[in-house]
Amino acid sequence: MRKWSWSVGDLPARPARTLKRLDPRLAVTIVEANPTRVFTACPFSNEVVVGLRELAAQQFRYDKLASDGIAVNFSEAKSVDPQTRTVTLGDTTRLAYDRLVLAPGIDFRWDALPGYSEAAAEKMPHAWRRRCRYCRAG
Repeated sequence: MRKWSWSVGDLPARPARTLKRLDPRLAVTIVEANPTRVFTACPFSNEVVVGLRELAAQQFRYDKLASDGIAVNFSEAKSVDPQTRTVTLGDTTRLAYDRLVLAPGIDFRWDALPGYSEAAAEKMPHAWRRRCRYCRAG
């Protein structure tokens, strides 16, 4: 059986590992668009900002998932076709799935709050945004 987890951030590891533990015979794949292949975690990043923790302590490679038997495909997922049960990647590769876990993450609507803009976020960064100058991955 093939199961695909298309995700952003730290969420894909949890369902992928849970599926593998429940049934080690499953083929579980995470599609990750992060080109650095390094995940920078937000929890405890406030300690990095104030100098109590090194940024390296917040950064994790995806190698551990591979050692758990989880495949990681470093590509951007462009679309999902529920009729054919496929995920199309940025390079037009199609991945078939039996079950799909979607965790696309969040983004901002900069015009939703008067006075808060992308420029304002550079001065007062939001923790959800990976572009935070304190938490950038390599």
